[in-house]
Amino acid sequence: MLDEAVARAEITWVTDPEMLLPGEDPASGEIRHAIHWIRIYGELIGMTSALLERSEPTVRDMHEDAAHEAGGTQKVLRAQRQQYQARYDFWRDRATALSSHNG
Repeated sequence: MLDEAVARAEITWVTDPEMLLPGEDPASGEIRHAIHWIRIYGELIGMTSALLERSEPTVRDMHEDAAHEAGGTQKVLRAQRQQYQARYDFWRDRATALSSHNG
């Protein structure tokens, strides 16, 4: 069972666009940091996309009450994927700016 404090932190992270992953520093001027975070967020986008894709057929076959609850979980996953995408886009743009500045 998931610790309630951990669950709340996860929900807060999904709903707060200002929340960052541990070690993430948007003010970093090093392109290697930007590339690192592009990779991290790319992997997280892939994971949430795979979970959503794999769960769709299962949810369709569930009892209506179970499907309703599972739909809530899917909404959380979609929101989390959007958050990951926003952070990915930030770091992609940051890497572009840093490479043009340093190049």
